[in-house]
Amino acid sequence: MTRRLFPGFLIFFLTVTSAAAQTIVTATVHDPVGVPYSLASVKAQLVLAGAGVTGQPTVTINNAQQCSSAGQGSAPCQVPFQGTIGPFSMDSNGSFTVVLQDNALVTPAGTQWLFTVTEAPGVFLPFGFGPQSFSVAITISGASQDISTTLNSAAHMLARIPGLQNFSGAPTGACTTGQLGVDVTTGILYTCNGATWTPAAPTSGAGSPTGSCAGNQVYLDTNTGQLYTCNGATWTPASSGGGSAFSYSETGLDALMTSVTNTAGVSLTQNASPVTPGMVLAGPIPPVSGTNTVFDHSTVNSGNSSVISVTGTPSAATGTVLFFSTAAGQTSLIPAPTGFSVFDSSPNGFFSAIYSNTYSSTAKQTVTSSITANLWEGALAFFGGTIGTVAAKQTSSGAFGAGCTTTAAFTPTAGHTQLTFIQFAGGSAQSAVYQVTDSAGDVIIPIVAQQQSSPSVLGQYVFIAQNVVATSRTVSVCFSASVSSAVIKTYDVAGLAPFYSGPAGPWNFRFLSSQDLLGVNGGLGFSKIQAQSSPGCTTQATSYSNCDVTLTWPAPFADANYLPVCSVKDTNMQASGGDGSTGDVPGIAIRSFTASQIVAALRTDAARAITGTNVTVYCVGMHP
Repeated sequence: MTRRLFPGFLIFFLTVTSAAAQTIVTATVHDPVGVPYSLASVKAQLVLAGAGVTGQPTVTINNAQQCSSAGQGSAPCQVPFQGTIGPFSMDSNGSFTVVLQDNALVTPAGTQWLFTVTEAPGVFLPFGFGPQSFSVAITISGASQDISTTLNSAAHMLARIPGLQNFSGAPTGACTTGQLGVDVTTGILYTCNGATWTPAAPTSGAGSPTGSCAGNQVYLDTNTGQLYTCNGATWTPASSGGGSAFSYSETGLDALMTSVTNTAGVSLTQNASPVTPGMVLAGPIPPVSGTNTVFDHSTVNSGNSSVISVTGTPSAATGTVLFFSTAAGQTSLIPAPTGFSVFDSSPNGFFSAIYSNTYSSTAKQTVTSSITANLWEGALAFFGGTIGTVAAKQTSSGAFGAGCTTTAAFTPTAGHTQLTFIQFAGGSAQSAVYQVTDSAGDVIIPIVAQQQSSPSVLGQYVFIAQNVVATSRTVSVCFSASVSSAVIKTYDVAGLAPFYSGPAGPWNFRFLSSQDLLGVNGGLGFSKIQAQSSPGCTTQATSYSNCDVTLTWPAPFADANYLPVCSVKDTNMQASGGDGSTGDVPGIAIRSFTASQIVAALRTDAARAITGTNVTVYCVGMHP
């Protein structure tokens, strides 16, 4: 038999759902720094003491007509209802409205509504943390109720806000009042409360906060985007520690904040980074083995000041900082800044001394020195570890044209860090260093890349290779346009280490490295890829004969479990047949291979022989 719903039943249903037993619930949800949970889904489930309600929940109805129409006798009565609502969608601003039963009128007693908010796919990596979900149990009662504050206090971070300290897990270590950190695995925001990292209790409003505050409170001014933390009982603009203004710049290889003069705080905004063709958006360059690493820097240009003043904040507690400058017309060493010692005191024309110091915090640092030249650049470079022995292994100076110049060979100490400084004056606005490589195949990444083209062209660059091997190498520096006066110095340094380590790190625009394609974290998954070539047979061979060519790999593979591929090139192979033959090229096969060598076998055709001057063998080995 088919059951039909009559209009009277529909009227009854609408009457019950609009009765005073229900509450109009509203909310606008955003993450701790104001990013809305746009178009997120929401589910509301009736729960009791943290668990789902078993059986059929009911709600008390005080309207006699409603009780009678529901077949529940006289008022008051208990009318059953659905204990799960949704999932349903928020709007683009992260707002929603839903009608729920008043918990005070629900049986069994002591129930709450468990709200689960899910933002998927969320803000994609590396800009955000991907999908996020959180749940909060709330007691719903009255004619209407706004639950925004309760939901927002539990909401996870959606996007990476530059300047916050990133942790893979709950933040650890000492902190300073005003500092903010985020657990990148969960998106939960933390603040420093009495020198201890504590999950933040965020609120927001249009305008700066008023009144007193306490503990782990964090406030977002939605008009300006400025964050405030609680210092004692007073609202204070959030900082990077040590009382400094909050760093809103990127972390990673390309930039740190250079100066902050706005004592009232700054908004959470940043300038777009210039992207050179060939760069990719990625995390730190993977080393040959181990975890990713990051170094930081801060730079400043000036055209007329007699005082160099560089301000920077490392994104992690650092062990060593180097201070240096490039100056046009500087004839003497600039004085050592307070607390700094000499790293290299041998200037070359415009090349002023390099000084070093040891830091152990993420507090903002301002380093100053006097200078006589009126055209200069200054920079700080932050590292982990401490400086041990320093050897200027190779120096080149003079005028360099566009293209690459190569230093003489040298051999560093195994496990040391290789630093290459390039500083120049003169040239054109296009003069820049676009690449540094060495013949040992090290992964070399830029730390400082600073350029000014007016009123005079100056440039200073620092490139680093970590954990080098004791192999003789030359260093090649490539200029995009000629420079009239330059110095290149490569140092072999003991004791330096990355100050950031972890399976991932701050993302940035950088050039694709061969290490991105190798190893378990690489795009191709190979641990080593090598190529080698060799002339064919060195003696004349007869037709239909075999000839073996042995090639030795530049560096032995870990074992012989690699994929070998070989081919042959014949320069006498012509469309007309070359050598008077029918045009057949020598055949090639792999006879054998070991971790260090590969033997390729060539076979001639009927009408010709193999000679070393005509034939070249090429082989590639790829180890998974």
